Amino acid sequence: MWALLGFMSFLGSIGCLVGAIIELIRKRGLHKRYFILSGSLFVLFIVAIIGTPKTPATENPSESVFVSSSTPATGGIVKTEAKVSEEDQKKAIQDAVLEFEKSAYALEESIKPVMDRYTEVINNLGNGKYTINDAYEATTNIKKTVKPYNTKFNDLPIPKNLPPEVEKLLTSSRSDLSTAYYVKDKAFDAALKYLDNQKPSDLQKFKEENDSAQRFIISGVRKLLEAKEKVGLEFAPNK
Repeated sequence: MWALLGFMSFLGSIGCLVGAIIELIRKRGLHKRYFILSGSLFVLFIVAIIGTPKTPATENPSESVFVSSSTPATGGIVKTEAKVSEEDQKKAIQDAVLEFEKSAYALEESIKPVMDRYTEVINNLGNGKYTINDAYEATTNIKKTVKPYNTKFNDLPIPKNLPPEVEKLLTSSRSDLSTAYYVKDKAFDAALKYLDNQKPSDLQKFKEENDSAQRFIISGVRKLLEAKEKVGLEFAPNK
């Protein structure tokens, strides 16, 4: 619009200037009016030039739109993909730690029936419900059951591609749990000796070894829980 107005003003200014010169030659007294009108149109022409929006000659509108719209979008896609990849990696690590925990608890659960039987017999030995032979049988069974668990816990696979501190915690947890069952085997061996000869020293050894085994179990579980916290898993008691 400004360009059209400027163009028309320029033509009008030239026309009025020519008319003023003609009137000046004819001496009809109208030349002043033409000069004023020509000047006014020329001023309007200047204003129109100033008001016309400037468009750089080298700018390509289509390319400009493409760059402004696609570049941020591409950057957004890259960031989103990076975020998704990071979340997938975190989820994979969490799943690996949970799988280790599941394997460890599965070993614990497999001992439970024999351990429950042993506990019931020993707790009711003094009230006449079970005899010394029942106690000896239950202790023998639990000793046979726990003996290979030293190796079974030691053979638990540590997941690959874990953060170093998490891998270290799981390795240490596995070692503690394995040691716990090695010590439990020694504890039940002392218990069998006590049932054989009723020596207080064997009973004391059983208590000491059993307490030591429990400390190793607590340490192993604590390190496992710490590993879970390291990977962003909250503690949830098993039901």
